[in-house]
Amino acid sequence: MSCGKREWKNIVFHGRRMTPIPTSSALRGYSYKHPLCACGVAGLRKTIFFHSLLATFMMLPFLAWASVEGDVNKANDLYKQGKFDDSLKFYQEALDHDAKSPVIPYDLGTALYKKGDYVKAREYLQKAADDKSLKVKTQAEYNLGNVLYKTGIQKENTNVDEAISNLEDALGHYGQALAQEPQDQDAKSNEDFVKKEIERLKKKKQEQQKQNQQQQKQNKQQQQDQKQQQQDQQKQPQQKQDQKNQEKDQQKQDQKQQEKDQQKQNDQQNQQSQQDQQKQQDQQKQQDQQKQQDQQNQQDQQKQQDQQKQQDQQKQQDQQNQQESQKDLDRKEAQDLLKEYQDNEEPKKLLNFAPKKIDDRPVLKDW
Repeated sequence: MSCGKREWKNIVFHGRRMTPIPTSSALRGYSYKHPLCACGVAGLRKTIFFHSLLATFMMLPFLAWASVEGDVNKANDLYKQGKFDDSLKFYQEALDHDAKSPVIPYDLGTALYKKGDYVKAREYLQKAADDKSLKVKTQAEYNLGNVLYKTGIQKENTNVDEAISNLEDALGHYGQALAQEPQDQDAKSNEDFVKKEIERLKKKKQEQQKQNQQQQKQNKQQQQDQKQQQQDQQKQPQQKQDQKNQEKDQQKQDQKQQEKDQQKQNDQQNQQSQQDQQKQQDQQKQQDQQKQQDQQNQQDQQKQQDQQKQQDQQKQQDQQNQQESQKDLDRKEAQDLLKEYQDNEEPKKLLNFAPKKIDDRPVLKDW
């Protein structure tokens, strides 16, 4: 999460105004004699040494200013390249030469922030914020808000109370920056965001408190369980003996119950086996009876068929006998009639005999 829309501002150090380098006119007022007139060559050497020492002393402020500006410029270049560890060395050297500058602590604190050392960054940025320079103070207050936000977020999972406190301090620094620059949209955006983060952390704190309460209840329950366990351990010898006796009794009961169950199971199996055998016998008996019945039915049917066949044959025989008897009767009757006629009615003379006409009835066939 980026705390703000803008990048950290690294103010370029232009150097504190120094005293101009002294010219030869600045030496006016010093009364001295020409070296050559006073003491010859030895005096000239002393004079040259004196003038060199004086010139060096007068150039010290310029050399110091040049050194500070060079260190800050090098540090700024390294900062832009992302080499924050290297830039810190030059910022520190510049601060050693110019401890009163409000800008160098600001740049040093900014580089420490980029490195992730928020404790030291806060220290140097606070020095810059304490300065009366409005530009440096505004930027320092803004960056202090960012440092405190980062510091608080790092403590979110370890100490939520300190995290909330750091974020509330960050709000105060954003407020200081906005008081000096009310149109600073970055500071306003960060302020609104941190407010939401504070609300989130407060909710998280409440959840943690609930969890802590639950944990305390669990711990209390565990302590009670441990206490009960200790009491149980003290009673353990007698309990062990009682438990052994109970186990023995239980084993006996279990054994009896097992034997009883086994006997019951065997009885059930025997009963079931008997039932199965009886069932099989009944089924076999039914099958035998059914088989006998089927055989009897077949015999009865065969007998009926034989009787029917005999009846049919007898009927055919009777019909045939009847036909043959009828035929014999007709012939006999004809012969008897003929004889009676001959004996009684036939003239004594020869007559033309015409045989009696036999009825042409169809002959019944018995085949």
